[in-house]
Amino acid sequence: MWTGIVLSLALGQAAAPPVPAVTLNSVSEHRSKQIDQKTTGFNSEDLSLVLELKGPTVKDAFKHGNLKVTLGEDDLKTDLVRRLAKGETFGYTSDQPELKRFEDYLRTGEGKDLMRVYVNLKAPPRAAKNVSIKGSYDLLVGGTPGTAEFPKVRALEGTTLKNADLDAIGLKVNVLKPGKNFFGKPEQTLLLTYEGDDRLVSEVNVLDGAGKKIEGNLYSNVDFMNKKLKNVSFNCNSSIPADAKLQIKVAKDAKSVTVPFEFKNVELP
Repeated sequence: MWTGIVLSLALGQAAAPPVPAVTLNSVSEHRSKQIDQKTTGFNSEDLSLVLELKGPTVKDAFKHGNLKVTLGEDDLKTDLVRRLAKGETFGYTSDQPELKRFEDYLRTGEGKDLMRVYVNLKAPPRAAKNVSIKGSYDLLVGGTPGTAEFPKVRALEGTTLKNADLDAIGLKVNVLKPGKNFFGKPEQTLLLTYEGDDRLVSEVNVLDGAGKKIEGNLYSNVDFMNKKLKNVSFNCNSSIPADAKLQIKVAKDAKSVTVPFEFKNVELP
């Protein structure tokens, strides 16, 4: 079993949470080539390494991500890290900068303290025999909980939300009104924009008049025209009633644990 190097960085005055141990679970290579050009298909060559992070910080974390791959190289010195080409603004890269909400199903093991991280690289030349990688992964944990609630959120479309907890984490939230060209079901969708750092937002819910969560899915992406903005869409499974409430939970002063990893001369499949 391969064992990685670990280190932690904590924000704030309190002691850092314990850092997960890192091991390398598996290495897999995938190659495909479209032969018949008359049919739909594509060529792909990928190398995937699966890391496992284990420890109480995995169990306690509310966000995870910001995967940074600083080295991906085979024994022929081929650079395998996927990067954006010059002039590209989006695409498939080894780095995954977004911090995502930590869903419970991602935690495994008896103590729910184990998670997997997938590092995707370009496939090496067939003559290569091994690969080395280096990078880091972030977990957010702890913090002082705060809850910002906005009743009758439909009536707030076109405004900026005012709340002390949002101000405390330096985040401005705008509620948008779906335009004429909106693709989807506007009666089931709540559109927001974030300005500032949203890392400390731990949960976003839409509640009905009785305070029950309206089931749905939350999507977000950085605005292509303004990189300081993040577009957020909450797509509910049913219509959003007029008395619906927006609930944003935050974790003020949460700690960031950075988990570096490094594996050398890993034998290729």
